[in-house]
Amino acid sequence: LQAAEGIQAAPLSKLAAEHVSRCDVFVLPQTRIDGLVGQREAEVLRKYVAEGGGLIATHDAVGYRGMPAIIPAVCRGGAEHVRETSWAPALDHPLTEGIECEGGCTHQYYDHVIVQPGDAGLVVAEASDGPVVVCGEQGDGRYVACGMAIGLAPGDADAAPTGAELRLLLNAVRWCGE
Repeated sequence: LQAAEGIQAAPLSKLAAEHVSRCDVFVLPQTRIDGLVGQREAEVLRKYVAEGGGLIATHDAVGYRGMPAIIPAVCRGGAEHVRETSWAPALDHPLTEGIECEGGCTHQYYDHVIVQPGDAGLVVAEASDGPVVVCGEQGDGRYVACGMAIGLAPGDADAAPTGAELRLLLNAVRWCGE
């Protein structure tokens, strides 16, 4: 994100209201530390979105394996993780704009989390086994729950996203920031 035109990206050292509120869009990746995001942090993020912030959660951070579902009305959490790298846009939406993958798109990480849309969730990307990206509005803000581990490659190595995976992330940041 730091290399993307028109986006000022910086890491946060703490998931607290006074830090998150400075952001137009906050990207919450799956954490490498168990228990880092609990109900208290989820409440901070719910309030942030309700007050107009944009939030993107990836992989387990959608509400899977001990991580709380942040905006259950949009995404009730993850159902399962599947060793699969293929996905495809499910409909024309600002999140899928410019994504063209004949025969399907792929992501770098070796698996993804199948997400469970809530009543206000719109499925924008699917894999053969179910939805992998849902989005929706909550209060004055927007939320994207992405079951892909964007920014990770096999072996849990950090890796800049490329291709359709990068386009999806950039589109999500811009949509959440509107």
